[in-house]
Amino acid sequence: MRGLGVPGETPQPAWPIEGMRKDGDWICEDALAPGEFNCLQRIYRVKESIEKRGAEIFRQHIAQAYAATRLAMEHAESARNLFDREYLGTMQARDHAIRDFLACDGSESALKRWRRRTRLRLRDTLYPCDLMTVFLDAVIRNRSTLGRYGTLYESRYAALSRS
Repeated sequence: MRGLGVPGETPQPAWPIEGMRKDGDWICEDALAPGEFNCLQRIYRVKESIEKRGAEIFRQHIAQAYAATRLAMEHAESARNLFDREYLGTMQARDHAIRDFLACDGSESALKRWRRRTRLRLRDTLYPCDLMTVFLDAVIRNRSTLGRYGTLYESRYAALSRS
């Protein structure tokens, strides 16, 4: 299987989510470290209005880069050939599950329904059934990170087809 993971090992559905959280903490914020943005803000004493606009532009460009990457994975042969077709469908199913999670908006009854739907949706993917609880828990544990980057999971950026 060619995807994002260690060749020859079972795909771990929680790895990308934990990786995103760690990257976001390093760049933006972390409980133990100030993050790159905060350091730059202190060094250059950026006005709050400029900082907010800069953060908005940064998020827009991340979303555009994400969309371009997803399109290349589907349509650009040089990128598409780096991944198994099966992996691309698995990634799309995972992203769909995260979109659904973000729509729950913290409602406990909605989360229960989301868990059931997600288990069904992901059972036909590369992710082993015994890792579904790990994935579901990772999504819930990383709610703030996924919410911060929620626009990446909007359907307009999830351009991969299911074919």
